[in-house]
Amino acid sequence: MPITIFIILAIFIILFATFYGFRSQYPYFAQKTILTKAEIHFFKTLQDAVPSSFAIAPKVRMADIITCTDANWARGYGSKISSKHIDFVLYDRDTFEIKMAIELDDKSHQKSDRQKRDTFVNESFRAANVPLLRVPAASRYDVNELRQGIEGAVKHVA
Repeated sequence: MPITIFIILAIFIILFATFYGFRSQYPYFAQKTILTKAEIHFFKTLQDAVPSSFAIAPKVRMADIITCTDANWARGYGSKISSKHIDFVLYDRDTFEIKMAIELDDKSHQKSDRQKRDTFVNESFRAANVPLLRVPAASRYDVNELRQGIEGAVKHVA
């Protein structure tokens, strides 16, 4: 009899641990990649277009690029930028100075809610004097055209 109770208890513990004990208390799971296929395709062209003194950071939180005073953050301006991301940021390899931001605009940018977001992002970057280049998503990108757009945007603010 005691061995039967022990076996039943052991089975119960194993089942409990299998179904409940080893599960995380958080519902998260890993993404396969940090960029979408379209963003990866663009990134490869972008690497050839940026000056060698620049580095590229993908998916940067807007609040890590531009910010506001603590008082304005408390007024709600901070929350408007803290949950938004910019597709790519170009920065100086040596100083880490932000040179510009790049948004890859796919078909979702034609939706009215996305257009409102885009207007907010455009105006926010303009106010902070950080160049923002918008590039329409495409099946092919011209490296020279992209390079000229980057150079023009950086010179415009410099």
